[in-house]
Amino acid sequence: MGECRTLEELQGVIDRRLTVWSQRKHFINMSAAFTLCGKLESAGPGDAATAAARASVIAALAPALLPLVPRIRKPTQCSIVLWALAKVGRASSGNGDAPVTAAQLLAVSLLQRLADTVVLAEAKPQELANALWALAKLREDQRQRGSGWDPTSSPHLATLAGAVASRLSAAAGHGFKVQELSNILWACAKLGYRDSEILQLLAAAAVDASCKMNEQHLANSLWALGALSCSEPEYSPAVRALCGEALRRLRTEMLAGAFKPQELSNILIALAGLQLGGDQAALVAAVAVECARRDFAGFKPQDISNSAWALAKMGYGVCSTPLATKQQQSQQQWYAAAVAAAQRPGVMAGAIAQEWANLLYALALVRHQPPPSLLDAAGAASAMHRGKSQECANTLWALGVLQLRHGGVEAAVCGRLGELLQRKPESVAAQGVCNSLWALAVLGGGGAAGPPAAADLALALACEAVRRHAELTEDDLCQLWQAQRALGGEVVEALARSPDLQAAMEAAVAASRRARGVEPTTSTQQQVVNALHRLQQQGRLPIVSVRAEVAVAGVLGPVDVVLDWSDGRQVAVEVDGPDHFFSNRQRDPSAVDGSTALRNRQLRRALGAGHVLCVPYWEWYGLSGRAEQEAYLLRRLQQAVQPLAVQSGATVPAAAAAGVDSVAAATAAATAATAATASAATARARAGRRQKGRATQSSAVGGTAAADTPAAPPRGGQQPDDTHQPQRQLLDKPATDRGGGGGGGSSQTRILTTRRKAPPQQQQAQKGQQGQQLEGATAGAGAGVAVVNGGGAGAAAAASPAAASQARPAGQQAQQRGPRRRMASVASSAGGVGGGGAGGAGETPPPPPPPPQRGSQGVASAAARRSRRLAAPPAAAAVEIKQQEQLAADAPGRVAGGGKRRRLAS
Repeated sequence: MGECRTLEELQGVIDRRLTVWSQRKHFINMSAAFTLCGKLESAGPGDAATAAARASVIAALAPALLPLVPRIRKPTQCSIVLWALAKVGRASSGNGDAPVTAAQLLAVSLLQRLADTVVLAEAKPQELANALWALAKLREDQRQRGSGWDPTSSPHLATLAGAVASRLSAAAGHGFKVQELSNILWACAKLGYRDSEILQLLAAAAVDASCKMNEQHLANSLWALGALSCSEPEYSPAVRALCGEALRRLRTEMLAGAFKPQELSNILIALAGLQLGGDQAALVAAVAVECARRDFAGFKPQDISNSAWALAKMGYGVCSTPLATKQQQSQQQWYAAAVAAAQRPGVMAGAIAQEWANLLYALALVRHQPPPSLLDAAGAASAMHRGKSQECANTLWALGVLQLRHGGVEAAVCGRLGELLQRKPESVAAQGVCNSLWALAVLGGGGAAGPPAAADLALALACEAVRRHAELTEDDLCQLWQAQRALGGEVVEALARSPDLQAAMEAAVAASRRARGVEPTTSTQQQVVNALHRLQQQGRLPIVSVRAEVAVAGVLGPVDVVLDWSDGRQVAVEVDGPDHFFSNRQRDPSAVDGSTALRNRQLRRALGAGHVLCVPYWEWYGLSGRAEQEAYLLRRLQQAVQPLAVQSGATVPAAAAAGVDSVAAATAAATAATAATASAATARARAGRRQKGRATQSSAVGGTAAADTPAAPPRGGQQPDDTHQPQRQLLDKPATDRGGGGGGGSSQTRILTTRRKAPPQQQQAQKGQQGQQLEGATAGAGAGVAVVNGGGAGAAAAASPAAASQARPAGQQAQQRGPRRRMASVASSAGGVGGGGAGGAGETPPPPPPPPQRGSQGVASAAARRSRRLAAPPAAAAVEIKQQEQLAADAPGRVAGGGKRRRLAS
C-alpha cells in the first residue's frame, strides 16, 4: 500500500485486500488506507476527480472499519480516520445515501472511542488538534448539506475540549505547536464552542506564539477570535499581539507579499467581527492597500466578495459628511477597483450564489452602484437559480438599494425565492420576507418592467408576512407599510386580511415618526428652514407657514420642510445629504439610492408631481451667503411649481396661477435689481470721462452721445438689434376690458415711441434720481410681489404700466442714455391673474422665463433632483461567510469556512 501514488492505485489495493482485512480484523491496515486517502490525489484532472476518488475509497472502507472501532487502542487511529472523513466532505454524497450514513456512523463511533478515558490519556497535542479540526469540518459539511450528523450534539465533544484545556493549563508546558493552537482556535469557532476556559487559555498561548506564526496561522487565529466575538478585555492581549504582528508584516514590503488573497480577506472578516473601532484602523487600511496594490491579482470570487463585505461592514469608504476627505475618496476607489477586477474575464466564473450575494450586499452598504455589465457574462443568474433563501433575499435587497436592473438576475432571484417559499417557507427569515417585499416595491417603480415572477413573488411574500406577523420587528413593519402603498393591488388585499398586522404597521410608523422629533435634524436643514422663513417674512413667497419635520399621509418618515401655500397647496422641501446618493456618482442629482427613490415617489403621490423640491447638499454648500441661499430657493421653487400652472392647454385655478406667478415675479425682480446695480455702477465710473471728453455738446433734441457710452445690459439676455439708432421701446397699453370683470383677461396695444437724449441739465437730475431708485431696488422687488399676490380687481388695476415702470427704474433708465434702439415688451399685470369678474376670460398668461443661471453653480432642472432620507432602512439579512481551512502538519490543504450571521443595524 505504501507504493500507491494515486487514489486509483489505492482503490485497486483496497478492492483486492479489504475482504482479508475484515476477516482478520486488521483495523491498522484500514487506518493506514484512510491516511493515504486523505493525502493522495487522483490521476484525473481537477479537484472534482480527486473528490470523487476519495468518496469511492471511503464508501468501501467505512462499512468495513465501523464494527472494528471498539478494538482501537491508539488515539492516532481515531484522529487520522476522522481527518480523512473530513477531507472527503460532501463529495461522498455523490455515491448515494448509504456511504454518507456509513461515514457518519463511523465518525460518531470514533469520537466516542477517542473520548474514552484510557485512549484520551495517551492522546498527543497533534492528535487532539486533528480530531477537533476534523469535527469542525464535518459540522461545516453537515450545515452546507442541510442534513447529517452534527458533532455539537455529542456530549463527547466537551470531553475532548476539556482534555485540550487540561493540557494548556499544565505548569510544565502545554506541548502544542503554533499550527496546532491555530487549528484548535479555528475548530472552536466553526463548532461554535464558546467555553471561556478553553478560549482564554488558547488566547493566552497565542500571545507568545504570534511572532512564530506564519501568515495562515495569523489569519486563521484572528478569524476565530472574531467569529467567537472575543472582544472582552481578557482577550485584548491576544488580539493586540496578533494584529500587531500582522500589521508589522504588511508594512514590510518583503513580508507583505507572503499573505495569500484568502488570508487577507480572512483578516478583514476577523476585524469586522471584533469591532475594535479606531484600534484596528491601521490594520484595516494596510490590508485594503495591499489588496489594491496587487490590483486583486489572484483573488478568487470568495476573496473579493468576503473582503468587500468585511470592509463595508466596518464602514470603510462610507462618507456621511458633505465633504469627503482625501482618505475617504481613496477608500471609495477601493470598491471601484474591486468591481473592475470582478468584471475581468473568468474572475467570477464559477462564483456561487453566496459570493454574488455578499458582493452586491457590500456595494449596497457603501452605496457604490456597479454597472449592470457586472452581472452580464459571469453567470450570476445561473448561480442564483441554486441560491439559498438568505442569499436570494440579500441579493434582491441589494438590487433595490442600488437600483440595479438586470432582467436575468431579477428573474432568477424571484423565481428561486418563490420556489423556496412554496417548498419550505420557514427557510426564509421574517426579515428576509420584508426586505424582499420592500425591494420589489423599489424596483417596481423604476420604469423598467420586472420579470413575471416578481408579481407572483410579491403576493407570496405578502401572504407569508400575514402568516408570521407576530415575528416582525418595527423596522420590518415599516418596510411592509411602504411596500403596501407602492405595490397596491393584490399585495394590499393580502395584507388587509390581517387587521392585527395593519394595526401593527400603523403603530410602527407612528413610533418611527415620534422618534424623529419635530426639530431639524441637521445644520444644513436648519439653514434651509431659516432661509425660507426669511423669504416668507419679506413677502417674497406666497406662503403662510414654514414647518419642519412634518408627517405627510402616505410617506413613511417626516418631511424635512413643508411650505403651506396661500392657495391651500403644500410643497415639500427635502434636504438631501451624501447618504442619499451613490458614492461613485458624485454631484449627479439623479443618482439616488432605492430608499430615496421610493420616498420621492411617495411624496409625489401624496402632494403632486410638482410639489416636491429636493436640495442636494453640494448645491447648498456652494452658496456663499444668505442672499444666494434665498435666490437659490426662489429659483428652485419657481422651477418646481411652474409646470403646474401651465400645462399644454390645461386650465389652472387663478389662485394657483397667482402663487406661481408671484415666485416668478419675485425672482425676476431680484434679477433686475442685480442687473440695475451693475449697470449703474458702470455708468457712474464713466461719467467723469464723458464730461472731460466733450468739448462741445449740442443741446438740440436728437443729438448723439459720446462714442464710449456703454451699452446697458439687455433684459432677458437678448442683444439689441442696432446700437447706432435712437432707442425705441414698445410700451404696453391696456386695452378696454372685454370681459366686463376687473380681474379678467386682457389684450395689449403696442405703441412705438422714440426716446431722444435729454439735455445736460436733465441728465444730471436723472443721475440723482437713479441713485435713489437703486437703493430701493430690492424693496421694489418685494412690492412687485405684493401687487401680483393681490388677486382682486383693485390689485390688478393698480398693476398698470406705470407701476411696472416703477419696478424697473434703474436698469431701463440707464439704457435710455445712448442713441441705441432696444425692443422690449413688458407684459401688463392688469387682469392677468386676478380673482376674475362675472365675465372674466379666465385665461392664464404664460409665466416669465427663468432667470439666467449662475455660472458653475447653476441649478439643473428640479425634475432631475432627487433625494432621500433613510427613514426606515431595510435591515440587512444575515450573511454567511465561507472561511479558509487549515490542516495539521501531516494534512496539507486548505479549508473553506464560515462566519457569523450579522444583522444590519437600522
